[in-house]
Amino acid sequence: MTSGNSKEFYVKLLSSSNLYDRLDGWNKIDYLISEGIFKREEILSLINNFQELLYNQDVVVALHAFKLLDKFIALNLIKVDSNLKERIKELVLKPELDSWWVAEELVSKKILSPEDVSEKIDVFLKFLESTGADQIDAWNLAKNLVHDGVVSKCSLKPYARNLLVLLKSSDMHLRFNSWLMASDLIKEGIADANDFREAKDYLLELLKSDYFDDLSRIYEKYATDFIDIMRQVGVINKV
Repeated sequence: MTSGNSKEFYVKLLSSSNLYDRLDGWNKIDYLISEGIFKREEILSLINNFQELLYNQDVVVALHAFKLLDKFIALNLIKVDSNLKERIKELVLKPELDSWWVAEELVSKKILSPEDVSEKIDVFLKFLESTGADQIDAWNLAKNLVHDGVVSKCSLKPYARNLLVLLKSSDMHLRFNSWLMASDLIKEGIADANDFREAKDYLLELLKSDYFDDLSRIYEKYATDFIDIMRQVGVINKV
């Protein structure tokens, strides 16, 4: 493909009506500039095609676009203004945990401030009331949000006992991963061992079950990874 044909191909890709093709094109923006296929001024003339993705009604498309935002900031193609901040606030109001993962990434990269999303934290806290795997995912994100200064440990502590339903789950996959999460939350100071002690018999049942070795292989977590939580909730004595 000649340089001229290459540019023509990418011009079409960057404005494609297929939004995922368009995302793929814009994902290559640093390559397109570094390889001299486009000058920065030429990209600026096409930038509306990317900005349309940020505001697209398809939340998945918009979130994928926001994941690319740091490239555009680094290349000085887009500045984060009040409109973009309001767009993120709009997205985190959606009933999608992925929106919060993207928001957290933007905060961790200093593209947004903790305050830009913390005012909507009540929306996030609802994910900690889930009775399925989403709750484990939400707790993983919660730890990051604490480190980012978006939410405090004391604000999360009242939700820790929501994990009990998963610690007692008949689904051994959920039980396995939720006990590992319980251990993490205690270590992080978000939860207390007393929050989970009533479920210790379910932990013991998990460790003795025929499923444990299979689960260990699947998740690459082994009996030694459960020693801390066993001590914390009194399954084994603290040394």
